[in-house]
Amino acid sequence: SPPDNQPIAWVSLPFADLFECLDIKSIIQVWHALALERQVLLVSTQKTLLTTAAEILVSLLFPMKWSHAYIPLLPKFLISILSAPMPYICGIDKIYLNEAFLHLSDECIVVDLDCNHVMVGPNTPELLPLPREFEKKLFSKLNLLAGMVFREARSLAKEHDFSDRGQHLPAHVKATADAMWESKLCLWDEAFRLSFTPEHENDILNGHDDTNEQSKWDAVQEAFMTVYVELLSSYRQCLVFPSKDGQSTNEVGSIGSYGGAGFRSKEFIKIQKFDRRNFLKELIKTQMFDEFVTKRLYGSGAPDVAFFDRAIDNYLKKQRFSMDRSYHAESNNEEKDHHITRPSSRPSSAP
Repeated sequence: SPPDNQPIAWVSLPFADLFECLDIKSIIQVWHALALERQVLLVSTQKTLLTTAAEILVSLLFPMKWSHAYIPLLPKFLISILSAPMPYICGIDKIYLNEAFLHLSDECIVVDLDCNHVMVGPNTPELLPLPREFEKKLFSKLNLLAGMVFREARSLAKEHDFSDRGQHLPAHVKATADAMWESKLCLWDEAFRLSFTPEHENDILNGHDDTNEQSKWDAVQEAFMTVYVELLSSYRQCLVFPSKDGQSTNEVGSIGSYGGAGFRSKEFIKIQKFDRRNFLKELIKTQMFDEFVTKRLYGSGAPDVAFFDRAIDNYLKKQRFSMDRSYHAESNNEEKDHHITRPSSRPSSAP
């Protein structure tokens, strides 16, 4: 197991596996659903892929920690649990999918890892959209880092349009892509996969080589964490700490009559930009966020929370630096605009 003092525990997972199965849009959609604690069922013919995908998706929720039902490989005799009215991440062998539909909650989101298909249940609670600026930035970052992984697994070029599961591709290109993917997919559960060779270890696992450079999969984790950093950059202003005299104090030390430790949800939403409020209202209602705040209040410097707070500090520092640069640039422009050029004192030459 990973060391307890590491803020991000999932450092040796084959992230490429998930990005070969699902394209960037689908991965963001599934992460979005998990961030708001929806029911997610992973489906595949390859059992090892179910566990790998579930572990990676959970790791992308950092600094939150999934605290609901988590069964990456659900045995057949427990399929009835899929009707339970609670958030969960479960995975089943695809041969049991028809039986699972008999028990499946109509709120569940089914993710077919073999076909890059995300099916939303008829009564799935609406996923309040991620603020457009964050979704666009996250998609661009992931596309830059790992956008070609999905295509390379199917021998597709960058210009090939694989939207709608390849329906817009020329017939021969789609046939080749499907055949390439099937040949790769069917080997996942083999005992000795050719991709797991020593010379490719650094590409498969989320580790570091001797160059001391950040791996692209660390950067992928960072991209998802950055969304939380920017959305929750002001959360500490709304924390309320209990004091010894029974009164409560917030992060900056002001005293109030909150009635105990907690989080001022209404105040937090009020200080957010308008386009972020709806999503954040749902996010801070989740059990994951409640447990995160509790850990922040009572965790005595837990490494993961401290790491996240340092990330926020770095983000705010960059924001202030950027604002200062913009202010100085505007001031310099104003000085140039008001600058009066003095007339030349040279005597004019005689004609």
